[in-house]
Amino acid sequence: MQKNWKILLLLTMISGAAGAESISQKAKELGVDNLDIDVVSKFAALQGQTDRANKFAMSVLFDSQLTLTNDFKFISYAGFKYETGTANSGFNERRYAATSKLVYDYAYISYKPFNFITLEAGAVDNTSDDSVSPLVNYGVSFLGAREKLKIASKYMDVTLVATQAMPYNDDLSDSIGTVNEGTPKFFSEIVNADIKISDTLIKLKAGHFAYQDLSNSVANSDRYFGNTVTGNDESDSEYAYNFKGWLYGASAKFKITNYLTVTPAIDTVKNDEAVEGKNKGRTAKLNIDSEIINHKIKAFFGNFDNESDTAPAFYRKSIQKNSYKGNFVGLTIENPESLKTTIKYVDRTSKSSSLLIKDEKVYSISLRKSYDIF
Repeated sequence: MQKNWKILLLLTMISGAAGAESISQKAKELGVDNLDIDVVSKFAALQGQTDRANKFAMSVLFDSQLTLTNDFKFISYAGFKYETGTANSGFNERRYAATSKLVYDYAYISYKPFNFITLEAGAVDNTSDDSVSPLVNYGVSFLGAREKLKIASKYMDVTLVATQAMPYNDDLSDSIGTVNEGTPKFFSEIVNADIKISDTLIKLKAGHFAYQDLSNSVANSDRYFGNTVTGNDESDSEYAYNFKGWLYGASAKFKITNYLTVTPAIDTVKNDEAVEGKNKGRTAKLNIDSEIINHKIKAFFGNFDNESDTAPAFYRKSIQKNSYKGNFVGLTIENPESLKTTIKYVDRTSKSSSLLIKDEKVYSISLRKSYDIF
């Protein structure tokens, strides 16, 4: 009897493995190159002199890559988000209101006519280091086109990236309301250089950017996020300055041992259209990566100083808010089962005399579990 039970268990395991392999093979035949699912829960608390908020979010996100033809791929990171929480704002409650909705970081078609050329169209990826700056256009997806030309060699890779986009979206509607009018435009041209010297990787970045035709409603929202805005309401609000300037970045990844890597990095921005004292931003960061008992550990800390009119605040989702300077620190732990825990703390000090911009502190903790489906 015991022998029969063992045989039955073995056959069940073989059948299950064969079934999983069959499903995976069928997915490959249908063009599904990769499909991962991330389940994320996050709690964040903001404490400020005029604003206080507590928010809990639960998200299910699908990281996928599909082959449409030999040269065309569809790449996306999208899913669903549920939020709940409380907010108390001295001037604009909508900034921190909880919502539940479909969300996406990016969803675009990629075409590679040659190995060194990549063309992208759709909601392009604004989390990729070679295409963005945390002080200009990070984290909010833009609908548009992007072209990449990569020249690779043994010791140095050079990548040219150009973006033409319409950053018209509701990505931040859970925080500050919906964009209702206008067709804003964004352009950037960036040169990236990756220099490989033994176990050290040096990354350099320089580029030009411009925003055009920004709407009154976005300007009205951004008066609460540090930009200099004229007018009194959505109908007559306008940015006091245009946004056209330069961005620079540099980092160096040092491999100290097989289990320890240290990466200092810096990013800067200057808006040529704004006056001195309102047009510069800088952020510096140090990453320390290690591995302890099969757990990947990343500690990071840094500081920033971002003046009021370096770039429009609405089209960035980063801690380096306009009209603030401050410090940040964080810790990420990823276990062998792909459960990632991240703890962050940000202490921001106002650089403005406006009653809308006051000192604030932000605490957050998030759990992310990843499942590799195909």
